[in-house]
Amino acid sequence: MYSLKLLRTFYAEHLVDHRTFLTWLVHQMTSCNLAQAGFIIRLADEYLDDILSSRALTRPLVEACLAKLLEVCGTGYLSISEYDTTVRFALPALMTSSETPNYC
Repeated sequence: MYSLKLLRTFYAEHLVDHRTFLTWLVHQMTSCNLAQAGFIIRLADEYLDDILSSRALTRPLVEACLAKLLEVCGTGYLSISEYDTTVRFALPALMTSSETPNYC
């Protein structure tokens, strides 16, 4: 918890390069296993507005999240119909909020 508080403070005060951190975070989502995905997606959610301001970050994050959803489907924790519902409703909302990207 201390390290997350420190990260939030450093990020807010621009002591951590935003672009580098957000790129690292998106990369972690693409390469993490399912056990790590819960933590990574919660962390990504905290910085989602900044991620969505860049199409170069948004697309890989969405692709990684979809890949994790498919992986969860393969484990039997999420049915195909639940996956379909999630993608049908969540993805358009995510894409709508990223329609005016800032190309960092």
